[in-house]
Amino acid sequence: MSLRAITRDEVERWLASRALTRPQARFDHTQFQSEIRFSVPETVWGQQQLSRIIVDLVCTPGEGLFWAAESGVWQCENRFLLDAFRAFVGESRAILEAPGFIFSEVDRDAIEALLILTLSADHDAVIVSGDERLVVTTDHHDFAEFYARDSAQVATIGEALESWFPGWQEAQRARHEAELAKILDEINKSRTP
Repeated sequence: MSLRAITRDEVERWLASRALTRPQARFDHTQFQSEIRFSVPETVWGQQQLSRIIVDLVCTPGEGLFWAAESGVWQCENRFLLDAFRAFVGESRAILEAPGFIFSEVDRDAIEALLILTLSADHDAVIVSGDERLVVTTDHHDFAEFYARDSAQVATIGEALESWFPGWQEAQRARHEAELAKILDEINKSRTP
């Protein structure tokens, strides 16, 4: 295992050395041609499958980055599991001290485990593939966003998602429409005297 924890300053230097940052942003997605936004499944099974898909896409030759960009957003996070993972990989510093991990393609199992913890605990994360052609973000709003450098890679991502989550695009569209309708209903109720 070559997994190595790094500090926030080291994360920022790593991103900057690859021209993946801009002022006041976690990373610069403007150089990526396409984006897919995917609702993180609520079930453990779904989160595991999504984690496998992401790991298959990001564990490529080269040095990748897994950055726990924000933790502790919600009270449902289980710090013990995250600390146990960090201890397992030989990291004694707290996540706030060393929120990033540099990984290589031999770290697939560790990155998958870390990603499952991240998704289930509602952490915000930025994951950069070893070949730097893909960035995946997760957030505490239960979304995973895939930023790819070319349309061929976007097609590959879409096919991978479709193979495990058939009809995901239609389901996502329906979920977003229901959420929008709920927001509009709340706005209308607040205007009614």
